[in-house]
Amino acid sequence: MNLLHRFQTFLKHHWLFLAACFGVTVLGALGFVGVTLAVRADFLRSLDFDLTVRIQDLTPVKLDEYLIWFGTIAKFQLIVPALILFLLIMQRWVMVVTSLGFLFVAHLLEIVGKEILFQPPPPFMFYRHPTEFVFPELHVFDVSSYPSGHSLRITFVTVTIFAVLWTSPRIPLLLKLAIGAALAGVAFLTMFSRVSLGEHWSSDVAGGFFLGLMCAALNVMFVLWKKTNARTHHAKTNSKTE
Repeated sequence: MNLLHRFQTFLKHHWLFLAACFGVTVLGALGFVGVTLAVRADFLRSLDFDLTVRIQDLTPVKLDEYLIWFGTIAKFQLIVPALILFLLIMQRWVMVVTSLGFLFVAHLLEIVGKEILFQPPPPFMFYRHPTEFVFPELHVFDVSSYPSGHSLRITFVTVTIFAVLWTSPRIPLLLKLAIGAALAGVAFLTMFSRVSLGEHWSSDVAGGFFLGLMCAALNVMFVLWKKTNARTHHAKTNSKTE
């Protein structure tokens, strides 16, 4: 536990936290570019197929009705208002604006990616979305599935929420770790459900994850950078006054 306290103390220094965010941003960018290039070169088709078969074989069908809820949580009209409400409760006024801005950029990159890099989603034989009816449109998938928007949003939101909680001095360390573990579990199950339900390939989920990670880290880094600059400027002003 002493090690965890030291790590938390280490990250309380804004410039060190900025460096950590920068590292995560670079990791997300490299991961997104790498997966995108691999998908474009068609290197992952066989791996995607094998992973989908393996995951669906290991996931009981009776769990589908529960896994579908994680996809519902990650819908734009639910998860984005929830994030904004959380930030307002935590009184992170600037982050409300920056979160909407970086989410807009992330979805813009998603749309551009779907337009210039067409990857057909899994065929209908993999589709396990529970429903009593089979509509004709479910047999035809004419929209690119790369990257996964659900994976992008759940990653962005969970990382942003955890960063806000972690930098809050009012919350005990153990509670931060517990909430972080819960957020990680929700994010994992959401991305897992995309493949197990036959909605996306694993490469779609990986691309969405890295894109969401990059934009979330940029969001946190931008807000912290502005706050650090403001404090530095305030300190310099006070020293000159004295």
